[in-house]
Amino acid sequence: MSKIDIISGFLGAGKTTLIKKLIAEAYQNEKIVLIENEFGGIIMLIEFRFKNYRSFRDEATLSMEATGLGPFKKSLISYGSLNLLPSVAIYGKNGGGKSNVIRAFWLAVQFIKNAQRTQHENAKIPVIPFALNDYSEDEPTEFEFIYTLDGIKYWYSFAATKEKIYKEYLYHAPKGQKALVFKRENQSFIFTEEKAKRKLISETVASNQLFFSLACTMNDAICATAMKCFIFQGIIQIFLNSCWIILMMPICCRRFRIMPKLRISVSKVCNLKLTVRKLRTI
Repeated sequence: MSKIDIISGFLGAGKTTLIKKLIAEAYQNEKIVLIENEFGGIIMLIEFRFKNYRSFRDEATLSMEATGLGPFKKSLISYGSLNLLPSVAIYGKNGGGKSNVIRAFWLAVQFIKNAQRTQHENAKIPVIPFALNDYSEDEPTEFEFIYTLDGIKYWYSFAATKEKIYKEYLYHAPKGQKALVFKRENQSFIFTEEKAKRKLISETVASNQLFFSLACTMNDAICATAMKCFIFQGIIQIFLNSCWIILMMPICCRRFRIMPKLRISVSKVCNLKLTVRKLRTI
């Protein structure tokens, strides 16, 4: 009978190091077959930006680019000239907008991957603009993702009100240089490749639908590849840096009850082990 060991974990967790150590020390005199399975390719979030959403009137940026972390370089993920963080923590005072960063990220991802199914002719776009002035409600809410998939960098963005998409674009860099896939201003489209096919697709896109989402259903190869980053289930699994996003809140002036059954364990954050438990106000 053959023995089978399965070793899994997120990018940078130490799987390869463990396997090398096992082969060198534990399995010296044994015959071993190593099968590697990289599910879905390597996806890394570089930057997420949004504007005019809930409590954020101006542009806010969640960047995974590391700066000033000399002692912890071994814990970072290299991509070209960039060093990316394997984890990120969002912390601040009560009401500072921590949860709204996650809401913005989650809303954008869900809308991108489901727009072709949910956006029928009269459907509202589920954005919630900044409400504490007289003009932001009529301005579009904007989202932008910069990420990599299998070594290719992508830039995708859209801006929308509840009624329609105002702008949308997708760029990629398959040869290292940023190249336009499509660009949209209201219902006007610009294409640099496969112009005839994409023009036909654009004619079926309603004002409240994303060209990106609809193009994927019509077998546009570049759009379908770029969409892979948004189809993983769960906000933590979408970008496999592995991008653990932790909300940290100072516990002061209020009492909390710890719910031990609802917790997220986060390991290898700059060589530390952390456990974050969900808190409930009492």
